[in-house]
Amino acid sequence: MDALFVHRGLLLAVPAVLAVLSGQPTLPSVGSSLVLLLFGLGLRSWATAHLGGAGRTRLPGPPTDRVVSGPYRLVRHPLYVANLGIALGLILALRPPGPIVVLLVLSVSGFYALLAEREDAQLIRIPARPASVPLGWRAVARHERSTWIGLAAILLMAAL
Repeated sequence: MDALFVHRGLLLAVPAVLAVLSGQPTLPSVGSSLVLLLFGLGLRSWATAHLGGAGRTRLPGPPTDRVVSGPYRLVRHPLYVANLGIALGLILALRPPGPIVVLLVLSVSGFYALLAEREDAQLIRIPARPASVPLGWRAVARHERSTWIGLAAILLMAAL
C-alpha cells in the first residue's frame, strides 16, 4: 500500500495520458467540465489551507496529527474527493471513448479508495489537532502549484 502512496503521481499520470491520447475534446466539453475542475481545485485549496504542506509529502509514514478543521469537518479525505472531482472534470473535458471512460472512472476512484483505506488505518490512532489558523492563499499557491501546473499541462496537451 505504501508503494501506491509514494508513486501516486506517476500511477495517476497513466490514466491522464490515456484520456489525452484517446480523447476528442470540444469547446463545449471543456466548458461543461469547468464546474467539476473548479470544484476540485477549490476544495484542494481549502483542504491544503487547513492541512498545510503535510499533504504534499511522498513519505509513506503515518501523519503526526489528524486535521479536523475546514473541509475535514465535513469529509474525511477532502483532498481525495477534490482529486476525484478534477479527474471527472478532465474526463468530461477530454471526451475519451465510452469503454475508456469506464476504465478511467473505475481505476481512479478505486485508487483513491485504496489510499483512503490506508490513511484511515493510520489516522485511527492519532489524536485530532486543535483548529489552527489556516494557511494564507500565497502559502496554498506555493503548495498547490504542481497540481495547477499538471492540470494546465494536461489541458494544453489535449488542445494540441
